[in-house]
Amino acid sequence: MRAIVVLAELWAASEIILLTGPLRGSALFYAIVALALFFCCALTYLVTLPPRSARDAPITRHLLPLQLALTLLVIALTGWTLAVHAHALAVAPPLRASINRHLDSALAAVAPGDLGPALLNFAEYAALPLALLALLRVPLAKMGLGSFNRGSAASAAIWLVLPFFAVAYAILYADTSVALVGRRFLSSFFSSGFSEEFLFRGALFGRLRAFMPTQWAALSQAIVFSLWHFGTDVARGHGIVPAFALMVPAQAAFAYAMAILVRRSGNLAIPALLHTTIDTLRSVV
Repeated sequence: MRAIVVLAELWAASEIILLTGPLRGSALFYAIVALALFFCCALTYLVTLPPRSARDAPITRHLLPLQLALTLLVIALTGWTLAVHAHALAVAPPLRASINRHLDSALAAVAPGDLGPALLNFAEYAALPLALLALLRVPLAKMGLGSFNRGSAASAAIWLVLPFFAVAYAILYADTSVALVGRRFLSSFFSSGFSEEFLFRGALFGRLRAFMPTQWAALSQAIVFSLWHFGTDVARGHGIVPAFALMVPAQAAFAYAMAILVRRSGNLAIPALLHTTIDTLRSVV
């Protein structure tokens, strides 16, 4: 419960900073988003059963520091690259930049349109950490890829009904073709929808839960998720202080809710579909 209070305090402080600056409209928007997230989380608790939490095997617990360090290294490197691409940072680590450039060229040669960069994100955010954590004896279920808990179908309906209706509206009334929405959906799924959910709600949240209470693990990964986006927010011209203020309402609140959804449903599928649909709407509307 204390973790939720801390998140609420951070959210309130961030909203006050936004209200006193040029981003007042964003403050109102994210206040509405926070209410929607809280409502959906409350309904999720009502329709799902409390999941059983199995302890890590002894060898997995022994390797936990290495598993967590590896996950945080991937997050640091990809966050640095994200900031470089957004032009918030001018310098990329030489070896990292070289690997990124060669992978980007190889994937662009075999993938149509914007699917190449999306697959690059998928390789770096999901495929690579998944393979490395699997080698370090982390079970798939501990990375958000386990079986669904009871009530998951109902929770999927709660979280996905409005975004899917919004997509349908964009197709029917906003002069957006089904083909365009399909391409953007596929690109968003690999670029961020599944990839970011796996990296933060699967890999990081799963490892943090191995040694701290779920609520604190959810809050910790939410803060890391928002810091990971900080360079992008700065590059959008918000400035240092507004970018910091945006982190909690814009990213941390969403990340916290997605962690709770993964915990209650047992699988990343619902958060990944929600994340993908939201990003698809942003790209077509």
